[in-house]
Amino acid sequence: MWIVELSALYRFLPPRQPLVPYARLAGRLYILDTSADGASASSARFGEHSEGSNEPGFALGGEVDHALGPGALLGELGFGFSKMNEKLTGDTNTGALELSVGYRMSF
Repeated sequence: MWIVELSALYRFLPPRQPLVPYARLAGRLYILDTSADGASASSARFGEHSEGSNEPGFALGGEVDHALGPGALLGELGFGFSKMNEKLTGDTNTGALELSVGYRMSF
């Protein structure tokens, strides 16, 4: 699965403060390619099948930057979602909680 995302951030305080909370809203495109090949318990082959889909979705997140050196240490808790209803995988979705930790360089 591939995810292409376009997001917008809103910082509640100016950058370079000791702690800067912000919110993120994103539109996403989930790209899925599924393949199946196998046999039943009685060894009857059901052949190879493949299916692909592109589904729109979204992501929401809350983050905090902590100024550290020339950048900031960051942490984000987010949620992403899209429907993924295919014949091979059935009716499902990509709903997931996302936890990210990283370092953002500032120039």
